[in-house]
Amino acid sequence: MHAIHPVFHVSQLEPAIPNTIPNQTQPPPPPVDVNGNLEFKVAEILNSKGTDKETTWVLATELDNASELVQEYHDWNPDKPSPFKK
Repeated sequence: MHAIHPVFHVSQLEPAIPNTIPNQTQPPPPPVDVNGNLEFKVAEILNSKGTDKETTWVLATELDNASELVQEYHDWNPDKPSPFKK
C-alpha cells in the first residue's frame, strides 16, 4: 500500500480572508527560514527612532533582504541617520 501524498490541485485553494472584527488586529505572520536563519518580511520602515512598545529596533545592516526598502526610506527621509555614505 502506498503512503498518502499531501498534494492537491490548485483549484482546491481559497484566498485567505483577513480578520474583519472591529478593534482586533491580525497577528503578524511567522518568520520564514532563509538559509537556516529566521527572517521576517519588512512591510514598511516607519522611522529611524521611536519609543512605541510595538517598535522593534533592527540595524539597517541586518536588513540584507530589505536593502531596497532601506534605501527608499532614506531617499524620502534624507535628514534621518543613514548607514549609507553620501
